[in-house]
Amino acid sequence: MVQRKAEISKDEVAVSKVIHKAVVDAKYRAALLKDPKKVLGEARGKAISASLTIKVLEDTDTVRHIVLPYTGHVKVETLSADDIEALLPIGTRSGCAALRRQAVDP
Repeated sequence: MVQRKAEISKDEVAVSKVIHKAVVDAKYRAALLKDPKKVLGEARGKAISASLTIKVLEDTDTVRHIVLPYTGHVKVETLSADDIEALLPIGTRSGCAALRRQAVDP
């Protein structure tokens, strides 16, 4: 079983704020798309490790992206639906909830 975090981390809060600002501010969105490490580092008050690659993808009216979670640290054969949802990247959990609602109430 995957341990769920009891509270939202500071990084998750920073990413949520970055996403919100990028949605409402075209210049900020452009900066995020151009240099996500810089923008996220500024938002969290700490530089992103040079060994980590950050990619920002923007959905359009004809293109949607699916992000698979990193599972290298768990036995995937034993994961429940709730465990998988707990692994999902920041920003995708609400999308999964919306998909579940659509499946139940088309």
